Amino acid sequence: MDDKNAIIDVGDHVLVHGKGLNDADQADEGLQTLRVMEEENLHLDTATNKRLRRKADMVIMPFLCLVYGVQFLDRTSLSYSSVMGITKDLKLWYTKPEQSARTAVWVSSSGFAQIFGGLVAYGIAKGNLHHEYAITGWKVVFLVFGSITILFGVLVLIFVPDNQLNAWWLSPNERVLAVQRVRVNQQGIGNRKFKWYQFREALIDPMTWAVAFYAVAANVPNGGLSNFFSQLIVSFGFTPQQSLLYGCPAGAVAIVTILSWGFLSQRLGYRILWGTLAMAIATLGAILIVALPLRLRVGRLVGYYLTTALPAGEAAMISLISSNVAGYTKKTTVSAIFFVGYCVGNIVGPQTFRAKDAPRYVSAEITIIVLFAACMVDMLLLFSYLAWQNRQKASKRQREGYVKQEGIEFWDLTDRENLEFMYAL
Repeated sequence: MDDKNAIIDVGDHVLVHGKGLNDADQADEGLQTLRVMEEENLHLDTATNKRLRRKADMVIMPFLCLVYGVQFLDRTSLSYSSVMGITKDLKLWYTKPEQSARTAVWVSSSGFAQIFGGLVAYGIAKGNLHHEYAITGWKVVFLVFGSITILFGVLVLIFVPDNQLNAWWLSPNERVLAVQRVRVNQQGIGNRKFKWYQFREALIDPMTWAVAFYAVAANVPNGGLSNFFSQLIVSFGFTPQQSLLYGCPAGAVAIVTILSWGFLSQRLGYRILWGTLAMAIATLGAILIVALPLRLRVGRLVGYYLTTALPAGEAAMISLISSNVAGYTKKTTVSAIFFVGYCVGNIVGPQTFRAKDAPRYVSAEITIIVLFAACMVDMLLLFSYLAWQNRQKASKRQREGYVKQEGIEFWDLTDRENLEFMYAL
């Protein structure tokens, strides 16, 4: 039977694509919780739902923020050092409406990291002036930030669980209820069996390549700016030490724009459109850097600050992978493709800031403007495509004979297979 065939309910087993599906094999790990809910007579009331969300906020969110902030801090070590001597998955814990705000919180930690990193780098630079270190200042920066990265990496390995079913801070019944509270996502909590049809679907899904394009196009500018923003500020006419301090307000701008995106997305919806607006602000900043004459160094600095609205757009795309991709193998594949694009962009980005282009770095700045604009077009096309997909699904659910299958969210279906799955916009 072709693997595009329908899903057939046969009691304790399910046939998908002509293949047997049982709890331990093809189904989502969360399917077992349905039986426990019945046996233990468990109910997820409003108070319990809020309590479980609060527990996740108190444990999962701090780790997400620390890890994201630390990786940003570690990555920007090169930027701080350049003026000192050297040139998955929110879906497991939160419902779709809750995800955009939480994504905003942990992505905004990059702004806090930039502020913290700038102050630490400035302190190291000043200290080296008064008490010369045994090693050069830029090496101290790498040692400090690298050590922090290693420390938090170990903490995450020890304390962050794979999913709700092995969350150490929840009781056995709370673990079951924690799975139930995210049933509305129509995504389950995961299945470790690799499914080739889901892998193939990921490769032909336009959404996959829309987020992949964004990952590359947005992170070429991001890679350049995050690694060379200190040099860019120096090119505006400030001293190297001033550049370390003047980079800090950029972190504050990033925090404000990201949290604003999260607030507006949760309250009003349309996270992609709010992310596109953030990209427009970043584009305006890049235009100011290019268009303003060298003597207007404060105006160009403000332009740089505006470019740090970029992470709000990235938060929108990251949240879409969490909310809009279902099927464990498919989600893993799309996430991997996005990460490869992220890495490629961050590798290419620093190459656009060529020494021969100093102090204006015109080619890098024009590249940033063009790619920011391309990201906005990509996001608007993706919004239109997902809205069309939702209309198609709604139409199919209205057809005569359609019946929603109980527990379908735990069958480890892809977002395209499951007609109950609706894309977040």
